[in-house]
Amino acid sequence: MKDVRIRKKKLKDDLELLEGNFEERIQSTKRRILGPLKPVSYIKSKPFLALGAALAAGIILGFSSKKKNNSKEIIEDRKSSDKSPAFTGILIDELKKIAAKRAANYLSELVDQKLSEKNKSD
Repeated sequence: MKDVRIRKKKLKDDLELLEGNFEERIQSTKRRILGPLKPVSYIKSKPFLALGAALAAGIILGFSSKKKNNSKEIIEDRKSSDKSPAFTGILIDELKKIAAKRAANYLSELVDQKLSEKNKSD
């Protein structure tokens, strides 16, 4: 029985060691992959470029998701189907609204910061 306990303890120790090594490898991989990206620092260093890219992506997504139908087909579709709008369409619209609000908020904060720096220097 004593041998079983010793073996059990040894297996637990080995398992803890393996789990620790595994967690360290995951953390180091995260640092290596996500380290160079640092999107927040890139946005802070080049805010207008980031804002332009976000705006362009939003416009492209906005035009790509709309169907090109004439008004008669849209009216007929609405009459014939009593279904609610697709979930993904609603989700995309809400995400667009949130992105636009955040971009406007960030831009207004940036302008306020620049104006306050200019007023302090004058």
